[in-house]
Amino acid sequence: MKRTLIVLFLILVACKENQNSNTNKNTDFDLSNTKKGTEQLQAGNSTLAIEYFNKVINNTELNSTNFIVAEAYIGRATAKGELGDERGAISDLTKVINTSNVKHIKAQAYFLRGVGYSNMNETDSACYDWSKAGELGISKAYEYIREDCN
Repeated sequence: MKRTLIVLFLILVACKENQNSNTNKNTDFDLSNTKKGTEQLQAGNSTLAIEYFNKVINNTELNSTNFIVAEAYIGRATAKGELGDERGAISDLTKVINTSNVKHIKAQAYFLRGVGYSNMNETDSACYDWSKAGELGISKAYEYIREDCN
């Protein structure tokens, strides 16, 4: 069953205002461009969304705790999936999974990567990722497992 990543991304990801009053210029730049990328996804402009997400990804290195850059990778993966680049989407999501220590970010990446694998008919990989997403707190993953996994 082909699933649309953008709908899932918009459900899972809500760019949060940074509550830290000591934000630096890079953080403000990254947050602004991540929000703009998300807005472009909502408007159906996946190519423009990728441009905004690339600004964040090229500006700040992905590390274990930077949720803004991880969200940009997740957003770019979503846009790539919308454009039919499932392998590119999976690559971005794998980077997040391998780097982030933020539980909800890692859960989102596993869930969406599972969707990408499912869209490529790689059921075993999809089921594994949905199982990991479920373990990390995304209960919707269990619905996907019931539908698609034996």
